[in-house]
Amino acid sequence: MASGGVHCYEAPWHLFSLGWSLRPGDLHLAVGSFIGEYANKIRLLTFDRETGAITPELDIDHHYPTTALGFMPVAQSVGDRIDLLASTGDYLRLHEIVAAPPSTPNTVGALPSQPSVMVRSSTRLDNNKTAEYCAPLTSLAWAPSDPVRIATGSVDTTLSVWDAERRTLITQLIAHDKEVFDVEFAPDDANVFCSVGSDGTARLFDLRALNHSTICHAGTQPLSRLAWCPGDPNLIALQALSGTEVVIIDRRAPSVPYALLRGHAGPVNAVTWSPHSSTHIATAAEDQMAVIWDLRIANTSRPGPCTLQEPLLAYKAAAELNVLKWSPDPMWLAAGHGNQLELLHV
Repeated sequence: MASGGVHCYEAPWHLFSLGWSLRPGDLHLAVGSFIGEYANKIRLLTFDRETGAITPELDIDHHYPTTALGFMPVAQSVGDRIDLLASTGDYLRLHEIVAAPPSTPNTVGALPSQPSVMVRSSTRLDNNKTAEYCAPLTSLAWAPSDPVRIATGSVDTTLSVWDAERRTLITQLIAHDKEVFDVEFAPDDANVFCSVGSDGTARLFDLRALNHSTICHAGTQPLSRLAWCPGDPNLIALQALSGTEVVIIDRRAPSVPYALLRGHAGPVNAVTWSPHSSTHIATAAEDQMAVIWDLRIANTSRPGPCTLQEPLLAYKAAAELNVLKWSPDPMWLAAGHGNQLELLHV
């Protein structure tokens, strides 16, 4: 990843989360703020791959920081809705994005005076009928094979699965012994999902048999993130809180790691698979490095799991990286540190 292939955008606040849209044409993404006050934002951005311009489209108010952002994984519009964006913080919220009429006013000085999109509605999904306050949500995931399904994880140890079109709860279950930190659906089965949490386990669930779960990994350190390989539904990458390595497991034989990624000199904060390759995975860490690994060149000279210590490509940012997401176009990665968003050409 060469410096000439980097396009930067400076946000007016620290970046806390990001998500890519499948909307056709230019690349579209959302970034969320981290502001200590009750005045956080989601900003929609457009990236023109021809000119390298990153243009703000729209701001959405979001009182608490967005712990996760994710667009419904469909490329086509549904009626006049061009995107459906989910966000988590205090609640799960769904934001319907539609084309804006030319006369729509905009009060944010950094944004276009006539934005091309607008939010038609923002819906709060809440299954808490008794308590005055809700438990914060840590994560969200759309089901790639059934895009109306969305799951969330919470610090109260529960997972919830929703029908996004009907805005109804499908199920809620106690998933871990401690906080749930992340959740993802299997890329090929909307009934199967995996979660990780503060108890150090990764657990597989099936909506058709929720009376039990399968512990596919158990460690001594909390697991903060997971990434399910879209090109191979058997491979799941696991990231330990404050850990410098990433463990990849094969869910058919999870007792022994499939591969270990050990090239970072600081805690890993993000992991993301290539959307079109089952052998390429990227990580970002507090050593300021964003790197791409090729599982085909793993070190197999010694017994045990394949170990990678030298990445295929590497990029050093100006500060510790806290977010990283591969775009729907496999030639672009989004990385964030402080208030800087960097789009990296690979």
